[in-house]
Amino acid sequence: MSWAGKFIGSSIGQKIIMSLSGLFLIIFLLIHLIGNLQLLKSDGGIAFNSYGYFMTHNPLIKIVSYTLYITILIHAIQGTKLFSAIEVPKELDMPLLLTQDNTGLQDT
Repeated sequence: MSWAGKFIGSSIGQKIIMSLSGLFLIIFLLIHLIGNLQLLKSDGGIAFNSYGYFMTHNPLIKIVSYTLYITILIHAIQGTKLFSAIEVPKELDMPLLLTQDNTGLQDT
């Protein structure tokens, strides 16, 4: 197996993939927010309409859209894999002590 395959298969490699996919999703949300803020301009909706036209007629946006779908899946799958790989030490594997109001918080 190559060094790239070993790295991606390692715990650190999976966490880096998770962080990069999360970063892509955050950048997408920020760009989407900036585009939608065009509604607040007082130009009668011209800026938002031109933004909408750009988004529907640019072929690069279609590629980014499919990349976004794949990134969401990768992020969800990596998160599930990393969460299921957590090993709880025996001393921490105990039942939750609940108070009378079932909040799990106890006054000391």
